[in-house]
Amino acid sequence: TQYRNFDWSPIVAALNMVLSAYPSHSGINVGKNRFFFPSAMTPAPIGGGLEAWKGFYSSVRPAFKQLMVNVNVCTTAFYQEGSLADGMNAFQQASFGARMAAFVKGVRVRTTHLGYKKTVKQLASTTARTSRFKCDEFGGEISVEDYFRKSEFAGLYAIRPLIYPSGYNITLRQPNLPLVDVGGKKQNLLPPELCYILPHQPFRGKLLDEHTAQMILHAAKPPNVNAASITTSGLRELGFQPGVSTPLNAFGISIGNEMAVVPG
Repeated sequence: TQYRNFDWSPIVAALNMVLSAYPSHSGINVGKNRFFFPSAMTPAPIGGGLEAWKGFYSSVRPAFKQLMVNVNVCTTAFYQEGSLADGMNAFQQASFGARMAAFVKGVRVRTTHLGYKKTVKQLASTTARTSRFKCDEFGGEISVEDYFRKSEFAGLYAIRPLIYPSGYNITLRQPNLPLVDVGGKKQNLLPPELCYILPHQPFRGKLLDEHTAQMILHAAKPPNVNAASITTSGLRELGFQPGVSTPLNAFGISIGNEMAVVPG
């Protein structure tokens, strides 16, 4: 009874930080205490440029005369690695053309013509064919499409264009797709077909109904299947198995490998 009014919250918060240290570095943290690992399970395509990843949730819970670790399976949507233009088209078809801006916002890409990495800030209202800017190197105003088609220069289109001398002669295959803004304080616009979606990125936008239905199909598993997944790959990926060098060892914390049995 002396512990009836004891406040466990600071201890639980500290233990959760210790437990999350290892999977935060070895996996991908999405939300609170939810971790996803590329090696845990092959991602399942759910359409519209997205795929379902299975991961594990863990948290410390105070129980009767003890602290317990709650581990469960979880599923979330990730971007499919590949061409940003292809992903935009797939998402547009899945959403009947109404949600392309939600797909590109916040995604990390690598430019295929220069190789640098950027985060897409938003979708532009113009395309490579309709967007024009002043470019003295080519004798005045030029469209983004024509700018990349020139063989003397090809580079990042911006409000103040940055011109990179090169031998590129890029003919855009989809000049009518909206440009994407990869700039910071200043707007920097690029054709999406010159952007490559980097791997291991969670999709943070709102899922379409079709995506949600596919996610449920992949997430719904019998209890025995989930239990086997938790006690094998779950404990391993989270760093809860003995013998693995994790911050748990430094604090003298060990976690049982067997699920708790509750008589009913």
